[in-house]
Amino acid sequence: MRWRGKLVGFEVKFGDAPGMTRSLHTAKHDLKLDQAFIVYPGSQRYPVGEGVEAIPLPELRAQLMGH
Repeated sequence: MRWRGKLVGFEVKFGDAPGMTRSLHTAKHDLKLDQAFIVYPGSQRYPVGEGVEAIPLPELRAQLMGH
């Protein structure tokens, strides 16, 4: 999706500590994403790789809504 002038991608995981996957790396490269988020059911936001962050769903929602 395009958000705040950037192309952003999302990957949804059900694990507690998701990491960078080959498919996300490929998608980020092929789609020329500026930022990617791994949405997961945890409570901490943390960097996973260059331009990739793991983020809890409620925090992502708040960020997208501008809160």
